[in-house]
Parts: sequence; C-alpha cells; structure tokens
Amino acid sequence: MKYPGSTIEYTGRSGREFLDGIFTGTTGLVMQQVTEISGLATPTVQNWVSRGFIAHPVNRRYDKNALARILIINSVRGALSLTNIKKLLTYVNGSPESRLDDIIPESELYSYICEIFFRTDFKSNSSSNTISDMLNDYNELHPGAKERLKKALLAITTIILAEKMLSVTTEMIESLPNSNVLGETFEEQTDAADNE
Repeated sequence: MKYPGSTIEYTGRSGREFLDGIFTGTTGLVMQQVTEISGLATPTVQNWVSRGFIAHPVNRRYDKNALARILIINSVRGALSLTNIKKLLTYVNGSPESRLDDIIPESELYSYICEIFFRTDFKSNSSSNTISDMLNDYNELHPGAKERLKKALLAITTIILAEKMLSVTTEMIESLPNSNVLGETFEEQTDAADNE
C-alpha cells in the first residue's frame, strides 16, 4: 500500500509525518523530486500548473501545499475528471495561488485523506458478511468453489458499489457552487486534456 497519489510505500507514518519527512531540510522540491514522489510525468505537472490546478512554483520549487495538492489530484484522477477535481478543490480552497481563500492548507487536507484511507479496511465490509450469509446453503461442486465464488461476488459487488458511489460523488461535485469561500466565482473548464 502506498501513500495516496504517491509512489512511496506506506510506512505507518501519518500523512503529516510523511509530508514533513519529505520537506525536512528544505522549503521546496524541484520538478524531478515531485515527479519521483508522485510518479507523474513532468509535462503533466506543468500542464496542471498552466491550467490553474496547482500553484506556480516559486523559484522552480514546489512547497508542501503544492505537493499535497498534486498528490490529492493524482489520487483521485482515475475516478474523476480534472474539471471536477478542480471544482472540488476550489470549493475547499479557492485558488491554489492564494492562501486567503483557504479553509485548510492542502497539506492538512492530505493528512486527513491519509488518515481516513489508512484507517479504512476496504476488505471487511457489510458486503462480505451479506455474501457469506447468502452462501450458507451453497453446495460446493469442487473443493474451494465456495471461497472462489465469495471472492468473485465480493469483487463484482465492490465494483458496482464503486461505480454507484462515483456517480453520486460526481453529482455532489457538480451541485457545488462555482465560488470559493470569499464568494469569488471561477469558470469551469472542459477540454480534451481533462484527463492529463
């Protein structure tokens, strides 16, 4: 298991400790360090900066909040469009270039995300118990068939639930106002590069 949005293996340290460890002895990371930590290509990060998803680096260095924002975007971009990710992050913190419209630093937001992610046991859920109960009367035709069926049913129902949750999440994000905490509005952007 890795820290969300990163290539770094989970070590048991909190998200805050993870980020603090990266920034020990420095106030900023150069692009090569950001790409090594995130697993992203340089053009992708540069595209996100130019499109306003991430704050411009200062003296070619990304600070802790910029890295956290990159990791947050990277951790959810497989499920959400960049337009919806930007809308969600803008809803929380407005422009990445300004701290005046933030309700929480991105590094703290990332710490919360890590805490929830590492505390949640995705393998034990009510679906597993329901499937076990349903299969009580199942007669195996082959040794181990019941366990195989249980695993397959759990995978299928998890996918279905994930797709349903993704749909609900997308609707939630789309219903958010197009303004930050200061009431400043922002434009929604959609284009072909939405998945970069």
